Formats: sequence, C-alpha cells, structure tokens
Amino acid sequence: MAVDAASQCLVVMARAPVPGRVKTRLIPYLGSHRAARVYRHLLVETVRRLGQSSTYEMKLSCTPNIRHPLFHRLERDNQLSLVRQPAGDLGQRMLRIFSRELVQHESVIIVGTDLVNLDPDRVEQAFADLQGGADVALAKTLDGGYGLIGMKRFYGQLFMGIPWSTSRVADATVNKARRLGLTARVREGLRDIDEPGDYLRWKKTARQLRENTGFRNVIP
Repeated sequence: MAVDAASQCLVVMARAPVPGRVKTRLIPYLGSHRAARVYRHLLVETVRRLGQSSTYEMKLSCTPNIRHPLFHRLERDNQLSLVRQPAGDLGQRMLRIFSRELVQHESVIIVGTDLVNLDPDRVEQAFADLQGGADVALAKTLDGGYGLIGMKRFYGQLFMGIPWSTSRVADATVNKARRLGLTARVREGLRDIDEPGDYLRWKKTARQLRENTGFRNVIP
C-alpha cells in the first residue's frame, strides 16, 4: 500500500556551521575552521542523501535560527522546509520537535547530520517499524548513542532523566521506553563523526573508495 509522504515527516537537526560552535570535539585535532568545514560537508551530504526519497516530508530544524545562507541554499536545492529548532538541552529540543510535528503528521523521525551511513532505506525501514506496531523506532550509533529516533504518538516522559552525551544514551532510552510500557524497535550500526578517530576512519574509507572506484567524495 502506498504511503502518503505528508503523513511521514523526517526532521534533520542542524546547526549553522560557525567555527567554534560545531564539531567541538574535533577542534583540538582539526582547528575550529576545518572542523566547521567538516560539519558543513556532513550537513550537505545528509540532506542530499535523505532527500532522494519521496516517501516522507523532510524538514531542516535549524539553530540558532534559519537565517544562515547554507540553510537557504539547502532549502532551494532540495525538497525541504526550514523550521527554527526549539531551545533547551537535546532531550528538550527533541521533545518539543515531536510535540509540534506529531500534530501535523502520523509519524515523525528525528535524525542528526553527522551519520555517514544513514540513507533513505534506513529511514524508510524505521517508518515501516512504526507502521508495523513499534511505539518507538531507534537506530543506535557505535558509540552507544543513537542517530535516529521516531514515534507515532507523543511520549514526553521518554526524554526525561536520560544521561545525554554519554555512551549510555541509547540503552537508557530503550530501558525507559520499556518501563513506560512502550515497544521499541532498535536497529544497530549507524556511524557518526564525533571524535578524531571517527574522522580518521571516515577519511580512510573515502580514500579507499576513490582508489577502488574512482568515485570522488572530497572530505575536508
């Protein structure tokens, strides 16, 4: 059965690529300006990849506001809309995004911008998990966090008391969902770029791809 794209919303959380404000854990290794270029590259590539699907509506949730020229370029070149990101810590921001978007859509998924192997198939799989009966869809990153979370109803308590920015985030969220009586469908294997080691592995993979196929994906 065909799915109405308007019933499914993918929200990409994005920061303006300002030096010193993004990829701060890479700054000691790369410097603030190069770290910002890395973030900009990740953001552009994430939007390009995820915009290839017609099964969901895509929104870019922007902070500190929607005025940065890159946001408007992405809006112009891709099928997406810009919305201002709510205030608060990560949990509060996601809670407010779900609260707002679930009024308009049957199911909502939130993703980050630094997931180098997140593609439309994984997003569509998560939407299918929600349609198939899961209350929460989650895709874990290798460092113990998660890069994708989806819901079809608003469960505000899910984001309370989570140890953000630790390796326990994903497991704590799944355990919280279970304590709330919710069914969580958890998938593994997302790779994000947070630490210098992540960056070096990403560069090595891109170099090997160029050598084997001639494909050019220039990483800052």
